[in-house]
Amino acid sequence: MGPIIMLGSVFLGFSLTCSYLDIWAKNFITLPQRTSAYLVIIGACAFDGLIICLNLVKHGLNYDKLKKLEQIFRKGKF
Repeated sequence: MGPIIMLGSVFLGFSLTCSYLDIWAKNFITLPQRTSAYLVIIGACAFDGLIICLNLVKHGLNYDKLKKLEQIFRKGKF
């Protein structure tokens, strides 16, 4: 689930950049243009996706550890 969200956020960043360049970049001269706009917007979205991905991976690892501890406790070896 985490890597899917990571890739989705990168795709979202790409689509936001395309819409930004079509609508907003023509009106404001001081905002970043072409390549730097791609780097800034896609980078920000990829960073957010990475944080969410790592959070989900860590939750999954914690879930596996707790599941193993529960199985050991139920067998009476704890």
